[in-house]
Amino acid sequence: MNFLHPAFLWALPLAAVPIIIHLLNRRRFQRVDFAAIEFLRRAIKRTRRRLLLEDLLLLLFRTLAVIALILGLARPSTELPELLAQRPARGKVLVLDTSLSMSHRSGGTSAFDRGLSETRSQLAQLDSAMGDRAAIVVAGQHPSRLALGEAPLVASALDGLDQPEFGESQLAVAAAIALQSASTLTADGCQEVSVIFVSDLQASGWDDERQHQRLVESLSAISSAGFSITVVDVGASSAANTAIVELRVEPARLNPGGFGEVIARVRGFNTKAPRSVRLSLIFDGDIIAEHQLEVPANGEINWSHPISPALVGERALEMTIEGDALPADDYRSTVVRVQAAPEVLIVGNDNNPGLARTLLDFIDLGDTAPLQVSNGSAVDLHPSFLDEIDLLVLADPPPLSNEQISAVEAFVKVGGGLLVFLGAESSSANIKRIIDNIGGESLVVGNTATGFARVGISQPDWSPLELFVDPRWQPLLTEVPVLSWQRLELTEPNRMRVPLVLLQENGEEIINRIEPALVEWDYLQGLCVVSNIAPMPGWNRFTEVPGGTLPFLFDLCRHLALGKEPQANLEVGAPLQFLLKRPASELLLHSPDKQQLRPQAAPVALSNGLFSQALVDHARRPGIWRVEYRSFANDGSVIAASELFAVNPPVRESDLRKVTPEHLAMLVPTPDFSVITLNSEVAATPPSDNLAAKLFMLVVALLALESLLASLIDRRRG
Repeated sequence: MNFLHPAFLWALPLAAVPIIIHLLNRRRFQRVDFAAIEFLRRAIKRTRRRLLLEDLLLLLFRTLAVIALILGLARPSTELPELLAQRPARGKVLVLDTSLSMSHRSGGTSAFDRGLSETRSQLAQLDSAMGDRAAIVVAGQHPSRLALGEAPLVASALDGLDQPEFGESQLAVAAAIALQSASTLTADGCQEVSVIFVSDLQASGWDDERQHQRLVESLSAISSAGFSITVVDVGASSAANTAIVELRVEPARLNPGGFGEVIARVRGFNTKAPRSVRLSLIFDGDIIAEHQLEVPANGEINWSHPISPALVGERALEMTIEGDALPADDYRSTVVRVQAAPEVLIVGNDNNPGLARTLLDFIDLGDTAPLQVSNGSAVDLHPSFLDEIDLLVLADPPPLSNEQISAVEAFVKVGGGLLVFLGAESSSANIKRIIDNIGGESLVVGNTATGFARVGISQPDWSPLELFVDPRWQPLLTEVPVLSWQRLELTEPNRMRVPLVLLQENGEEIINRIEPALVEWDYLQGLCVVSNIAPMPGWNRFTEVPGGTLPFLFDLCRHLALGKEPQANLEVGAPLQFLLKRPASELLLHSPDKQQLRPQAAPVALSNGLFSQALVDHARRPGIWRVEYRSFANDGSVIAASELFAVNPPVRESDLRKVTPEHLAMLVPTPDFSVITLNSEVAATPPSDNLAAKLFMLVVALLALESLLASLIDRRRG
């Protein structure tokens, strides 16, 4: 028999105390014979055997009570083997699932609590005195071995696990670590080693296509090495859940005072009846809307709310619903980016200044325009000037020097937008020098074409074409006639996007070929567009259809000026990092649980001149993370800024469906595989605690019987 506290076994000799007391009581009286006692001796002789039996029963009850008390204090862990039985040294590798789904509660306890109890129970069955050893592997977002060694020391490592993580379980990685741990236990002398997975058997973890092959390989390697595999199911038999699966704002970036729309989706997983939930929308810490939602059974509902922030900057938007048995996914957040009107510089051909002015007049509507537009010339193309703008428009650009082209390249590298409008007489050689330096080698500008063509939409999901996705509005753009243009050709079409094309027409019939009218590509952090259509005289008739071309140009310029769409939402476990134009002199990171962290990682200089600043390797908690930083400008002044990150739990963890037994059998095709299902309605209790409790109850029962018997004997004996 194995004991958690074997030191108490040294008290077993105390079981002889009742016997000693009994023997002493028999010898403490001096024997004196007198005549009258002869009558008593004859009476006692007739009942001697009964008296002896009564005394022996009292002695037995008292002795057994002492033995049971000592064994109970020693905490026996099993009733099967004898105390001194010889057996091979055992080893157990316990893989504990710590994913978000393990926080689901059923029967008053969570799957994680039941998993901890089962893990402790498995450790309690090991005896360090017989060479048994164990290891614990946590299978969370970033699996690791928690402890390895003697069972009591390994069990103490569980004291630091008070709740599951907020991410997924990477079972394939955990299984590989378990194999290494099992091999280590074998090298340490354990002859019988088993790997035990303690999990809720959530299908998204065990039946994950992303890690299926690696999981099969790791489990097969465990079996091939001679280690048995056991899976202990600590999840609820049936688990319904309601979760927020999406929260976003359209458009992703707003003007100050502009209107946007908050869009949320709430889904019911494995529900058999509709559920009414209370929704709260929180903006910068204040509740701005509350609503009662009726979530359909095993379905989802969309909800929207208008928003019009006035202040420029990044704003925190959060949403909660009434908590259920899995509260960790009843929260979601995103970042609302409110940005001032972008600064746009238009540089035209000095030999034909009317072209630039025409474009400037067309897209500049004064205070009502969503852009701050100014006119310039080639002499403005130097780093100090370009550092102050968001978008550079080259309208029928003039010949540029190498220094000017390098300044444009550096501007795009760090996130500036570039829009090149070709005129009918634009120099192909000049354009080639510009676009080759910004990653557009596969774009070739051909000869001037004349005739009649219309604009066609080839990629309606492109951001500046959102208005024209509706067929009612498409004619405002697609019926714009084009009279002359510079041909655009792509030698590597897959490297670039072609949202707009030219359809050459002869009456109602499209002739010849479809040619690119607008080409977009990424160059490091910036976006580049070259287009052979523009609102300029002699090229086309954009100005004749302002109802469609004006919003298109606004959206196009804003799309390029704001750069690549920011990643508004990160999943738990993702790294937090951002780009800076200059290294930060001071950094302070605020986590969602109000902790303040000072990242120690040094900024990394990138090839485009920016600096990548790492904050944390893994964001382990959902919510809004805020970093405050300071840096020095070129003139020595201090620039203070902040940035927000929205971290959310993975939606896959909200679906609590279990993996099928058939799929488990496919994962581990070996006869040494078994599945144990615990009762999810009752918290698992280590067998050692049950046996110890029974022994203490036995002590009480023995003492009660002894007292009752002693009372009867005393009453009978007078």
